[in-house]
Amino acid sequence: LYRACLPADDVEFSPRFEGCGFLNAAEGDLGINGTLVEIKTTTRNVSGKDLRQLITYLALDAGAGRQRWSHVAVFNPRRGTFHRAEIDALLLRLSGGKPRVDVLGDVVEFVQTTEFVNDRAF
Repeated sequence: LYRACLPADDVEFSPRFEGCGFLNAAEGDLGINGTLVEIKTTTRNVSGKDLRQLITYLALDAGAGRQRWSHVAVFNPRRGTFHRAEIDALLLRLSGGKPRVDVLGDVVEFVQTTEFVNDRAF
């Protein structure tokens, strides 16, 4: 990860995301020059739940009227892997051609209009 950064890069530790609907406020792992980085120290490969977590953070930002990130990444120091993707291209591919504003808008609308009762901690 250190090799992917330049000395002048803007680094933000624990970027905060405001809550929206039934989602509480959250805190990401790392932001580097417009890339939201999720750090996973597992022995498994990157999975769909890792991407859903990043997309949820992006939706929380959208719900707050912000668009801070141009890329997302998953870094796993245990496996020595760093996967980075441009958000617009990733969401187009995952959604079957819907643009970022529509995908994140759909997520925001869902969490704002859905009654969700959480009777236990995650």
